[in-house]
This record gives sequence, C-alpha cells and structure tokens, in this order.
Amino acid sequence: MSLFMEHGDRLTLTRLRAQACLAELIETALTLGGTDDLVCEVAMDAEHLFVSVEYDGLLPTRPSSGGRSLGSVRAVADDCGSYSVEPYALVWAAVRQQ
Repeated sequence: MSLFMEHGDRLTLTRLRAQACLAELIETALTLGGTDDLVCEVAMDAEHLFVSVEYDGLLPTRPSSGGRSLGSVRAVADDCGSYSVEPYALVWAAVRQQ
C-alpha cells in the first residue's frame, strides 16, 4: 500500500488502519471461503483508501448471530460491507484519509 501513499504521520495512520482492515478481510475470506484463492484489491480516491477481497464462499454474518462477522473491521474502518454475486462473495472496507 505504500506505493499509493506518500510518507507522513497522518498518512501512516491511514495506511495502518487500511492494513488492519485488509488483514481482517483476508481472514474472513479464508474462514468463509471454499478455497484459499483470493483476489485482493486496493484503490483510492481523493478522500478514501479502499480495500476489498473477493472469494468463493459465504458472506459474513451479522455480529449478533455468532458467526464470522466484520465487527473488527467496523471498529477500524469508516465504512465496510459485503455483497455476493453467485458464486463469489466480496468484503470491502473504506478508510478516510487523515
């Protein structure tokens, strides 16, 4: 991710938050996916750094249901979510640049 961002204290915090989100999204995909084949994507616009992971498997559950959820991603990201287009699922997070 350092290729996308300049160095500096405020951008380091953004990068660390995005890396934490990506690690959790990968763990979610590996836990819920039927395979370890993942497609990870990093993008940015003027305000956000986006990370996503596409995999072949189930979507995360709601935090209250006891299954694998995006609760830890929600704690770090400014926005996150998931969606499915059979047979693939995608989890994503957006971190506002500080």
